[in-house]
Amino acid sequence: ARSYESAARQSPEADRNAYWLAAADEWIKGGDLGTAEAALAQLTPPISAANTREHIRLDTEMALARGDMKRAAALLRDIPEGDDAAVFATRARVQFGSLQVPAAVTTLMSRDRLLTGAAERQENQRFIVDGIGTALARGADARAPAGADAELAGWLELGRIRSDAQAGALGAPRRAAVFVIGGEEAVPHRRPGGFGAARQGQKQRNLPRLVAGRGRPLDQVLPK
Repeated sequence: ARSYESAARQSPEADRNAYWLAAADEWIKGGDLGTAEAALAQLTPPISAANTREHIRLDTEMALARGDMKRAAALLRDIPEGDDAAVFATRARVQFGSLQVPAAVTTLMSRDRLLTGAAERQENQRFIVDGIGTALARGADARAPAGADAELAGWLELGRIRSDAQAGALGAPRRAAVFVIGGEEAVPHRRPGGFGAARQGQKQRNLPRLVAGRGRPLDQVLPK
């Protein structure tokens, strides 16, 4: 954050706002909201459409950090539509915070399609299952809505399985059907008795795959 602030002070005027926004983003991630606000106060006109969008997003993140879900949801509505990974992440945090679990997962599925790096996609996948688990702990309904596609239903099922595993609800051996995250995975689909092996030849990038219950214990395969 301090490096961005230093760059903002030394950069041409046209570039300063982007650096102040980047600094504020880092301060927010570090939990220093007061310093983040001070960085945002350094923005000077003219402020581009992209920087305005980012400013609103950061305001939304600060509202989330303060636990003000009503303000976060209101600010989120002011963010212009568009494909932006950071906005999708903020939108999902608001949706998880509002216990809109299927909507949040759908948002992160869209975000995943924008990511290019394997580490970024894995982090996004952990974001999905962690968000589902946290929402479930707060009493959310994480069942797949009517008409949900296999990908959405699979992520929701994974979130419930992982939540049960962490709660010890799968029994002492903790061996059950689990999803594997990461790599090139097959698309899960429903069949009698739940999700089974994926259709042969039906592959998509980084989707959850259901594996047989004789595999490794859950704490060895599920994200920490």
